[in-house]
Amino acid sequence: AHASLPASEAGGGRVGSRVEKLRFGSVFARKPPMGYGANHYTIEDDGLQQPWFGRVFCNPPYDTALIVRFIRRCVEHRNAVALTFARTDTRLFHELIFPNADSILFIKGRLSFYHVTGEQGGTAGAPSCLIAFNKENTAVLETCGIDGKLVKPRLQ
Repeated sequence: AHASLPASEAGGGRVGSRVEKLRFGSVFARKPPMGYGANHYTIEDDGLQQPWFGRVFCNPPYDTALIVRFIRRCVEHRNAVALTFARTDTRLFHELIFPNADSILFIKGRLSFYHVTGEQGGTAGAPSCLIAFNKENTAVLETCGIDGKLVKPRLQ
């Protein structure tokens, strides 16, 4: 099963429940057990082909080619927060995320995921981060209460 609701092991709190409070217009994840936003697309809906509006939470499938495509769409939309692996040595970070992100919240510890049934699944295979693509979403990440380190890669 794919991940939908992350919970920070190190921080002890549910990242998913804190992300839910951000009030998204569009959400891209696989059938979360609780409604995040006004509109919700699953992997079957092909979120890259759907209209994006309002604040978007993007949890792309963990496939490198798809992650790149979803991050490009986040860059274009701007009003987006993306959850992805914090693999800062990759071309994705150097060519798309660092030049375009307003801020990145590197989440403390590894995430645990929950299946659509609400049952806890395994942990992520790498560290994770939340990426904001505009100042409004940076302000949200600054006050969201998720344990980690917020950095602003571009000089403001």
